Amino acid sequence: MKKAILSAALLFVFSLTMFLGTTYAWFSETIVVSNNAIRTGTFDVDFLIADVEEPETWYNLDVEGSKIFDNDYLYPGYCDGRLLKVTNTGEIDVAFTIKTYNGYWTNEALKDAITFTVEGIGSSKYFDIDFNEYLVLRPGETVTFAVYYQISESLGNIGQEQWLTFDLKLEAIQVGEAIQREARLHYLVE
Repeated sequence: MKKAILSAALLFVFSLTMFLGTTYAWFSETIVVSNNAIRTGTFDVDFLIADVEEPETWYNLDVEGSKIFDNDYLYPGYCDGRLLKVTNTGEIDVAFTIKTYNGYWTNEALKDAITFTVEGIGSSKYFDIDFNEYLVLRPGETVTFAVYYQISESLGNIGQEQWLTFDLKLEAIQVGEAIQREARLHYLVE
């Protein structure tokens, strides 16, 4: 009986050794792909501005303290505009849009009397420009568009000696971020 138990134990150890040896000997292969390279592109956009009355003189908007509009003594019916030129000088596609924000006014009627028009994007009443529309520029592409504002003829005397300030934001982002924002994208050349 001892021989039978010893034989069974040795047979079990041998079977276990064979099982482990065969599972270790599975077929396998290793491939090494070396010298992979990833290079990121540059993101660079130039913003230039010109008066619609003097379209041959362009100024860089990247300068601290630049203003697009700086007008005094306006009146009902007054209209003013600027040309904006946006150039993608980088190596990747960019999407840009225009928005107003940080508005402050002394009279609600003045705020309500201003209409902004961004040629090629649309118009917005009450100076709230916040389109979910982006124009995509590929590397080297340039677009020129106009931004106008007009004070309604119906403003009347209530608009006297009032003022409003606002920031006009030209936002350029990567196309992927615009897609994440679920923005509508428009390309210059399809």
